[in-house]
Amino acid sequence: MRLFTTTLLLALLCLASCGPKVYEAPNMASVSRSHQLIAIVPPSVAIKGRPKDDQAQLEAAAREDTYTFQREIYSWMLRRKQQGKIRGLEIMDPETTNTKLERAG
Repeated sequence: MRLFTTTLLLALLCLASCGPKVYEAPNMASVSRSHQLIAIVPPSVAIKGRPKDDQAQLEAAAREDTYTFQREIYSWMLRRKQQGKIRGLEIMDPETTNTKLERAG
């Protein structure tokens, strides 16, 4: 019985440590009170290939992955908003964000 309890405790500890870690700045609550709309800026993506890989294809894949990651972050944040974990904020869709970034230069 003691072995079973120890094994169960270790398994639960392992599962708890495998969960996602969400970073929040220490002053997030005070800073975010004044925000009503947030936008997800496309992240910087770099793909390192082998020397024989075509550099142009790697750059094209990195560009595409940038927008894929941006959409994934957007959908993740929308899920958190639907769960009630994000309140009082609107999240700008990636297409609008990218259009505004292109216009701004």
